[in-house]
Amino acid sequence: MATFHLLNFGCRASQADGAALKRQLLEAGLEEVASAAESQVAVLNTCTVTATADAEVRQIVRRIHRVNPHCRILVTGCYAQRAPQEVAQLPGVAWVVGNSHRHLIAKVLARCKE
Repeated sequence: MATFHLLNFGCRASQADGAALKRQLLEAGLEEVASAAESQVAVLNTCTVTATADAEVRQIVRRIHRVNPHCRILVTGCYAQRAPQEVAQLPGVAWVVGNSHRHLIAKVLARCKE
């Protein structure tokens, strides 16, 4: 069974989206773990209200990749929607999913179980 760790950044809408995403991942058969250091997949649900918010996400991506280089990182949310190429270039990022395709994340990650 694939394991995941979900991190939510930013606004209330992002937090609500993250709760729905977590439910979808659990329903797809993925197992939630307590930290990205022990997960196979880290899901970062981002906000892009400020440049500081974007910088925080980039820092977290680099930290996850350094601590757990085998962890595959999926970045979604507003930052992924606004700057997908920038996000895709970060080390360890395997998927960039904008808000318009967020409903496909559980299906994509369920393939990691196989």
